[in-house]
Amino acid sequence: MSDNSSIKDVCKGVPLHALNMAVRNKMASFLDPEGFVTGDFCNDYTGLAECAGFQYEEIKRLQSQRKPTLEFLHEWGTRQDRDPYVDVLISHLERIGRPDVIDECRQQIGSIDKLYYDGFVIYNPNGQADLNFVKELADRLEGPEYGLKLFIPFRDDLPGTARYEVTAEIIANRCKRALVILSPSFLQSPAADFQLKFAQCLSPGARSKKVVPVFNGRCKMPNILRAVNFVDFTNPGLRDWNWPRLAAVLKCPLEPDIETYMNKEELAKIKMSPDGYKQARDMFALRVALTDFKDFE
Repeated sequence: MSDNSSIKDVCKGVPLHALNMAVRNKMASFLDPEGFVTGDFCNDYTGLAECAGFQYEEIKRLQSQRKPTLEFLHEWGTRQDRDPYVDVLISHLERIGRPDVIDECRQQIGSIDKLYYDGFVIYNPNGQADLNFVKELADRLEGPEYGLKLFIPFRDDLPGTARYEVTAEIIANRCKRALVILSPSFLQSPAADFQLKFAQCLSPGARSKKVVPVFNGRCKMPNILRAVNFVDFTNPGLRDWNWPRLAAVLKCPLEPDIETYMNKEELAKIKMSPDGYKQARDMFALRVALTDFKDFE
């Protein structure tokens, strides 16, 4: 079996949005420059887009972008009808004669973990309205229309595990974003309170847009999230518009990467306990880890 076959097996079925910004930028450095025709395709991003089923007008629009490869990877990742998977990307790179791109990105692509989630859902499972909304959220976003993968506490975690350590690992390393289901009952869950504060620790100044507030009930926005745009599901007339907006946010790559400002060794040292956030406070020195949501009604 060839090396490329091996890496395709490793990445089989892994969605494109599992690729972080580092590997996307590296691919762009090879594919953005104008290429030449080899066989049936041009060996730059235009040939890659053609392999992925993009039409002439779509490719012309990519050519007007400052970073066309990044734009292409993002758009392809949102199109479930065009097989936006990492193993398919590798096959297309082979078709356009770019084994050099595969070789240069092999280590980063090969390190992608299959146990990867587009979003971690932070909610109060004891609030019946919130629980019903989360079930609807899962049905819509994980269905065939969007094909996303969510980690939902009490559905996906296992009994008998160290809850707070598992939560820290999942949010930091295995989830691209955290959806916070806000309602008057939100703070009645200590676990949800912890999850939000930890997720925001990984998103200083909201630069990485990791935390996405989702209103399921009318309440004041917590101070911890005031700088972050939200999705409002309290207005029945807007619900149908909000699903594709929320899916698009989850499919966007995270920039900067978590590892831009926190390395794997630091993340591995985090051991959260049910009675507080001391280690997160000591490590990140962020006041956000100590914030109480006093403005909830």
